[in-house]
Amino acid sequence: DLITAAAEFCAIDNRPFSLIQGNGFQHLANAMYGAGRALSAFTPIESLLPDRTTISRETDKIFFEDRAKLINLIQSVKQYCITINFLTEPYTKIGYGGLSIHYFDDKFGLNVFILCCKAYKLPNQQANNVRLFTENILRSFSLELDKNTSIVCDNENKMRAAFRHGAVRVGCSAHF
Repeated sequence: DLITAAAEFCAIDNRPFSLIQGNGFQHLANAMYGAGRALSAFTPIESLLPDRTTISRETDKIFFEDRAKLINLIQSVKQYCITINFLTEPYTKIGYGGLSIHYFDDKFGLNVFILCCKAYKLPNQQANNVRLFTENILRSFSLELDKNTSIVCDNENKMRAAFRHGAVRVGCSAHF
């Protein structure tokens, strides 16, 4: 439907929801609509396009549906690798943490999914908090660190300490 297509357009092309209401986009959409209409009377595209709030809600819906599909998919994965990285955005000075999962299967080969990239809100990046951040994200996907889990991270002392036990830590070769 049109709302889903608009939400996916914004997400796929990394565009703001307000783009749908812009004059240039509406001009393009009118041209496409006019070119494709059948025998019905012309209706301005502005009256058909959803509001950006509606698109935003649809994006949330798509996110939760796709997240549930991902959780279901990775439940069958027995061995996987987690990558973790932290960064600070230079302008805002906001710190972020990100996790991704990597695994192989017979159907698609290497599969990679970003599990999370969000603001890091714990008081500091000491080993216990890095571990807590990681475990909380994994738990939200019904995953855990164990002997069948490899974790790739940089070679800082906090990372070595955070993942010394309960998983196989592999130092990132780019950080040696």
